[in-house]
Amino acid sequence: MRRYQHLFFDLDHTIWDFETNSRATLAHLFVSMGLRELGIPNVESFLDVYHPINHRMWGEFERGEITRIELRIGRFLQTLTHFGKPDINLANAIAENYLNDLPLQTNLFDGAAEVLHILKERNYQLHLITNGFTKVQIDKLERAGIRDYFTHIITSELAQTNKPHPEIFHLALQTANASLSESIMIGDNPHADMFGAKQVGMDRILFNTNQHPVEVDVTHEINSLRELMDLLPA
Repeated sequence: MRRYQHLFFDLDHTIWDFETNSRATLAHLFVSMGLRELGIPNVESFLDVYHPINHRMWGEFERGEITRIELRIGRFLQTLTHFGKPDINLANAIAENYLNDLPLQTNLFDGAAEVLHILKERNYQLHLITNGFTKVQIDKLERAGIRDYFTHIITSELAQTNKPHPEIFHLALQTANASLSESIMIGDNPHADMFGAKQVGMDRILFNTNQHPVEVDVTHEINSLRELMDLLPA
């Protein structure tokens, strides 16, 4: 008998190519919202400032140091402030348009749809555990045509806590009626996904696309989603 029955996936940076999709969305908003007219030279200049701010604030959000609203608006307000335009109304408008437009992007990691289809055919139960806003994450899945692969979608908004907090993993296991022995977490983030799963005793697969050395205790490490087809047999 195979070991695993329930596969818990992360979404952003694991299945859904967040970086490619986010960049495309922000490039569109840079033009449509007239940010060049504010004195910001080009979209690359905007992104060079925005990305480290966004990365830092997501870390603060995951540690419970800031709220969802502070994350959603603050990352754009701080970026605008860097360029001498501390306009909270504009930051709020960018944030709203960003979250509305981002799920319209459909870029997935190479092989993602194929692998999900094969694992579903092998009768695995596929679920998501994601640090994201519920509507945004579901919109992404539906637009990309992969919503039906997942039985349960557990978001940090639904759980009212973020990975790596054990509570979101416990909620996912309870919702899926899955035992730890038959479950495994698949994600890219050493802290949120791997450490979070380890805290509750769940096996884990690190999706390490850049093949950078990572000091984290994992069950398996993969560089391509297609490697899952060998690790998770029929």
